[in-house]
Amino acid sequence: HCVPRRQLLLRLQGQAEIEVADGSRRTFGPGDVLLADDTEGHGHITQPLGAGSVAFVSVPKSLDVTQWVVTAAAEPAAEGT
Repeated sequence: HCVPRRQLLLRLQGQAEIEVADGSRRTFGPGDVLLADDTEGHGHITQPLGAGSVAFVSVPKSLDVTQWVVTAAAEPAAEGT
């Protein structure tokens, strides 16, 4: 299916597998965020992997998510260092 509007999907609990038009699949779990902007065409297939919940946040087309910067959280220093 296609999404009704461009949106962020925030996985709160549980896991789901998403398959896109080229056949590739990816599993999303708690804390994962996905930009779903396949409003036309083939869309995607969502397969829940057990119970869970997702929050949907509409995103305007004018928001340029390519400008977002993702950095890994700093690992805590080992005790005694």
